[in-house]
Amino acid sequence: MLVTMSTKELHRLPVIQAVVEKRLRRRDAASQLDLTERQVQRLMNRFRESGAAGLTNSRRGLPGTHRIDIALRHRILTLLRENYVGFGPTLAAEKLQESQCIQDQQQKCNRRRK
Repeated sequence: MLVTMSTKELHRLPVIQAVVEKRLRRRDAASQLDLTERQVQRLMNRFRESGAAGLTNSRRGLPGTHRIDIALRHRILTLLRENYVGFGPTLAAEKLQESQCIQDQQQKCNRRRK
């Protein structure tokens, strides 16, 4: 199985392998990886279960958890462009909440307007 790993995850692999093979102590691995011993133990358990794939981020490739529905995002952008052109992000978010019954965080409005 092909596993895509970041450089951070690639650096962890030989260290965790050494701990699993008992060539390195958890304490030493924790200091090398700048983690706690408990985090190293968790990585060891995941490595034993899944191999190198256990050290990768399990959320990679999945959509974000705070993602807005595409239809709602399009509706918000249309309203912002048509009705709230000169508004700042905070005021635009407040007006959207009041008049359009859209609950959206001001940061999301601000990012999408650009």
